[in-house]
Amino acid sequence: SSHSRTKPIKSRAHPAHPTNEPNLLAGMMLNSISLLVLGFANAILVKDVQQTRIETCSPLKNHQTYSSVEVAIGNPAQTFSLVADTGSNSCIVKDCACKQCPKSWGKCFTGPEHSKSFNLPLFKVTNNTNSPNLKQGDMAPAAIVMSFGSGQIAAQIASDEVRIGVVRTFMEKGLLLMVDHALNLEGPFEGILGLGRPSFKDGDKSKNVNETSAFTVPGFFDKAHVQRFSMCFNHQADGVLGVNTPEHSKHLSSVGKLHWGLDFQGVSIGKEKIKAGFCDPSSKKAGMETACGIIPDSGTTLIAGNEAHIGALFEALCQNWKRCKQMHGELVKELQKMAKAGIAVSGPGGIPFAMIQKEPELVAAMMAELLTPQTEGAMNQSEGHAGPIPLGNKVPAEFTPAGLKSAAAAKKPLAPEESQDAESQEGSQEGSQQASKEGSQEEFQLPPALTLQLLLEHCASWIEGVDLNQEMPELTFHVAGANGQKQELIITPRNYVLAKAVDVEVPTIANVMRIPLKTKKLEHKKVCMMAFSPTEYTTQLNGDVWIMGTPLFYEYTAHYDRGAGKEEKDIGMGFTARAEEDCGTCQGNKIQRPSQSLIGSESTRSDHSTSRSGMGMDGLKYLDKQPVTRGFVSSKSI
Repeated sequence: SSHSRTKPIKSRAHPAHPTNEPNLLAGMMLNSISLLVLGFANAILVKDVQQTRIETCSPLKNHQTYSSVEVAIGNPAQTFSLVADTGSNSCIVKDCACKQCPKSWGKCFTGPEHSKSFNLPLFKVTNNTNSPNLKQGDMAPAAIVMSFGSGQIAAQIASDEVRIGVVRTFMEKGLLLMVDHALNLEGPFEGILGLGRPSFKDGDKSKNVNETSAFTVPGFFDKAHVQRFSMCFNHQADGVLGVNTPEHSKHLSSVGKLHWGLDFQGVSIGKEKIKAGFCDPSSKKAGMETACGIIPDSGTTLIAGNEAHIGALFEALCQNWKRCKQMHGELVKELQKMAKAGIAVSGPGGIPFAMIQKEPELVAAMMAELLTPQTEGAMNQSEGHAGPIPLGNKVPAEFTPAGLKSAAAAKKPLAPEESQDAESQEGSQEGSQQASKEGSQEEFQLPPALTLQLLLEHCASWIEGVDLNQEMPELTFHVAGANGQKQELIITPRNYVLAKAVDVEVPTIANVMRIPLKTKKLEHKKVCMMAFSPTEYTTQLNGDVWIMGTPLFYEYTAHYDRGAGKEEKDIGMGFTARAEEDCGTCQGNKIQRPSQSLIGSESTRSDHSTSRSGMGMDGLKYLDKQPVTRGFVSSKSI
């Protein structure tokens, strides 16, 4: 949570040199802030705020898995590329005192030695720090520990000038200097610009805050008094961070209290809007505010959600994508033939979604066989499909896919005729009899979700000349604000499918002295993958919570309203599709967009991201880094 309060911790070294916590918390972006030394003034004064109310902007540099914004810190200023993150609310920069920080992360802040405006405030020690160098009543710098999905950061609370574009303010006790870390993170990484949901204050006191033992570090927009901003990403180009943007016409009040959150009312597929069967408002239990929740988060690469929900979505998607549905039918036929021949295909029990996280090698080999003779476009929506290809001796008589987890609900034969009667058992060879006995408890059943994953993994064999936005169905995410305002957020295939290069183990059968032996070889190839990731984040009031990552920001300009501090309902979001308003570019601190007539001529249902076109893999975003993901802990609400 970007707004979790600070809490005292008793076992810590001197606050100027914090050490790593032994256990990394799996928090969202910022789950907890632990203050080492407490005691502070009742009011935080802004020394300098130079802000016009004119709309301005800053470019968002595209790093594939996230976007960053250039931030100037200190006087004279040093510039840093900070992750633009709506999932947290602190301004964090890597300090040169961080000896654990890799050089590959980039530049570090030298403010303590070179910035004229830098100040390291002292706090009165009001708790037991277990430090021989400090006692209650002493004045000392304060350090905090923040937990992120990828690990922890230790930082000192400092003060200095911070500027984004033309918006500048003095971050009194609001600049965090990263002095130590325990992050599992690839560079570059120079820090974070938190753009999270503001905490709503009732009068002069924040809700649920114990002023004697808590301290909230203000964010940049808190200190700069920015009420509204917007974010959008461009494919293979800079996106735009808009500041002091106009009020959005379709305001969705934030459901979340800690994060930018909305009421999530499920996903529908295609123009017919066939519901995937989860997060329906009617499933909301007594005492809950929403059946499910969703957090639009610029700092997450993929779309993350409950794994059972994602499994149901993948299954419905396959059933409503002609190519996948046909391929699934062919694979099932082949498995049925194998079953009739006494060939056992089985795997250990598990959960449905886990099946699509591991490649069942036998089914993958079958998929490759079925796709090999296909001509370009042979299975698209306008043409027929080739029949099953006999697998012959390339299929082992018995095979248990390593790591495969079949669904507990799938512990039954693939078809009625698969039940082995006594006569067929007698006619089988001894090895097949034993395999049938061993696999009878856990029969392998091929789910459409697995076919979807395998079909995308083998996309190189069929995607050339194919426009996924024309062939695959769009996904509609149904959301609503706390004020009851609803909106449909459409994610097109080019944004929910990614391209990636991987080393794949390919199973083969090698004949050595006329003896068939199972072997594997590594092949470097391009694959396609769904831009989804399973996560578990369940709340009491908002149910299972999804995270809508970068795909949303490629489809829409997300507008955030931090409110004026009068009513909590003023805090909320709005989303404008590219067909209505292009993301544009930031030039000279001004947002430049193409004319409305040009947007209309270039935009169609098949490509909401108007600036991007292309067939095959060229039309997809390419991922050559590990995606940035979030970790969560259960809480009362979003």
